[in-house]
Amino acid sequence: MIDVRLLALGIAWLLGWYLCWRLHTVPYAREPQAAMRPPSVVIPARDEAETLATVLTGLASQTAPVAEVIVVDDRSQDTTAAVATARGARVLAGQALPAGWTGKSWALFQGVQAARAEVVVCLDADVDPSSHLIARLGRCFADRGGLVSVQPYHEMRRAWERAAAFFNLVAVMGVGLASPGPSRARERAAFGPCLVARRDALLTHVAHRSVRHSVVEDVALARRFGAADEPVTCFGGGDLVAFRMYDRPGRLVEGFAKNFAAGAAATPRLRLLAIVAWIGACLVAGVGVLGGGPVALLVYAAFAVQCFVMLRQLGNFGIVAALLFPVLAVVFVAVFLASLVLVVRGEVRWKGRTIRLRGADE
Repeated sequence: MIDVRLLALGIAWLLGWYLCWRLHTVPYAREPQAAMRPPSVVIPARDEAETLATVLTGLASQTAPVAEVIVVDDRSQDTTAAVATARGARVLAGQALPAGWTGKSWALFQGVQAARAEVVVCLDADVDPSSHLIARLGRCFADRGGLVSVQPYHEMRRAWERAAAFFNLVAVMGVGLASPGPSRARERAAFGPCLVARRDALLTHVAHRSVRHSVVEDVALARRFGAADEPVTCFGGGDLVAFRMYDRPGRLVEGFAKNFAAGAAATPRLRLLAIVAWIGACLVAGVGVLGGGPVALLVYAAFAVQCFVMLRQLGNFGIVAALLFPVLAVVFVAVFLASLVLVVRGEVRWKGRTIRLRGADE
C-alpha cells in the first residue's frame, strides 16, 4: 500500500522543481552600441556611504556608455554625498519627504525627473554591476520595452546572511522567474534593485498613488506598467549584477518583514499554494529525519539536493545552507509571521522612517 504521507512529500518535491527549475537571465547583447542611446543611471541612496563605491566603480567600467550617473542623497546622515561626488556622480540633494510618499519612491522620482536621457536605469546603492550590465540591459530593453528588471545574484560574506536563503527562493518562485515555460506571474512583478524603463513612463507610474506610498514599490510599479498595457519582464542576475542584501542581522529581519506579507498578496493564488505546500514539505522532511530510518534520510537528502541546486543559481549559499534547509524554512516562517503582525499594526520601520501600510488611497 502506498504511504500517503510519502506520496504527498513526493508531489511537493516535484512542485519545488516546477517553481524553481532554471533561472531566466538577461540574454547576452549582440550589438550593445546599437541597442539604445546611452541611458541615465539613477541611484537612490540613504546612508549608503559604505556601499556606493562598489556600484559607482562598476558603472565607470561599463563596455557601453552611460549618459550620466545621478545619486539622489535621500537625507543621509553619513558621507553618502561626499562618496558619490568623489566617484564622479552627479549628486542630487533629496527634498523633504512629502505626505503620501515612501522614501525610496520619492528619491527615485526626483532622480528620474532630473535625468537627461530618454531611458533610465535605476539601481540600488548596494548592487555590484558587471562591466556588461548596461550593454546587455540596453539590448534587452530595445527588444522588449516597457519595464525590464533584474533580481541580483546574492553575494554573502558571513554565515548568518545565509538565513536569507528561503526569502530568495520564495521571491523567485512567486514570480515564476525560474519556472519552465511562460508565466503570467513574470508579467506582474519587478525587482527594485535593477530597473530599466523610459523616463516619461517612470515619471507617470512612480507618481501614481498606488506606487508612491507602497512599501513594495517595485511590485506596484509593475502593476502600473501592466495596467497601461506596457510589457513587464524580469530576470535573474546570474553573472550580470550582484548585491549583498543586508550587512546586519537586524536589517535582514527588518527588510524582509516589511516586504513579504505585501509580496504574498501579489502572488497568483495557485502559485502561492504551491509555495506553501513546498515549504510545508521542507519542514516535514526536517522533522521526519529526527526519527531516523532510511526512508526519512532519503527524503531529507532529496530536499537537501533540491535546495542546493536551486540556491546555487541565486547566490553563494553553499552546501551547508542546503543541508540546513529545515532551519532556514523555520526562519522564513517566523519572519513571515512577523510581517503579518506589521500589516495588522499598519506600519513598518525602515532606515529610520515609519512607513504606513494603511489609510492611503488605492
